[in-house]
Amino acid sequence: MRAAHADPSRRVTDRRYALGVGLCTVGWAALLLLPGRWLLVGWLVMAPAELAVPAWAERAEPTTWHPGHMAERYGLFTLIVLGESVLSATMAVQAALDATDELGSLLAIAFGGLLIVASLWWVYFSQPTERVVETARSWFEGGRQSDSFVWGYGHSVVFASAAAVGAGIAVAVDVATGHAELSERGAALAVAGAVALYMLSVWAVSGRFKDRTRVGPLSAPVSAAAVLVVGLVTGSVLAIGLVVAATVAAFVVAESRDPSPVP
Repeated sequence: MRAAHADPSRRVTDRRYALGVGLCTVGWAALLLLPGRWLLVGWLVMAPAELAVPAWAERAEPTTWHPGHMAERYGLFTLIVLGESVLSATMAVQAALDATDELGSLLAIAFGGLLIVASLWWVYFSQPTERVVETARSWFEGGRQSDSFVWGYGHSVVFASAAAVGAGIAVAVDVATGHAELSERGAALAVAGAVALYMLSVWAVSGRFKDRTRVGPLSAPVSAAAVLVVGLVTGSVLAIGLVVAATVAAFVVAESRDPSPVP
């Protein structure tokens, strides 16, 4: 409301934000009064409502924003979620080591998980994110407001898939130590599915705004498909990690041989 008072040109936008966020805050607090079985239903109502507030408010007059700040916020949250995946996998391996002597399979999963998380970090941060956001903003200011929302909301899939990687690795550890009723192939597919979704979502939200190298614009979808195939055929987290690391190596080699971006 202070912003609405100080910026008449965006007064309607600011008031819509105040109304929408205020009502959503009341809605989230009201979920505490629901029985446990209704919490999921309440979340399915409130989450879309929360996400709809900016789309509704910005229709009046777009707000201004700084690409460097936005890139830092989204990048740091991606880094935090990847770190949580490392923590989840580390705790699962540590708990397994305390309960079993199956070192070989656990070391393979741990090394494969390290390759995966490090490679996923590179996939996101391979190019300064601020440049990507600046390009997205130029599209936004050119009248393509939807591109800005695709970049912002698309990160929800990036965050979710990054977190799912850690959960998948933990499942693979449970399978290796006999604490889960799931096949090794099923556990590997849990990891491969999360990795493939992460690569596709990063490519969808940022790939089209990045400088394209000779590797080609379809490298991320092809790599995601390769990860799924390897997970299905081998049932190995280590094999998945090697495929993702090979993807990163291909990018690095291609960029070193031809650093100039393709128009």
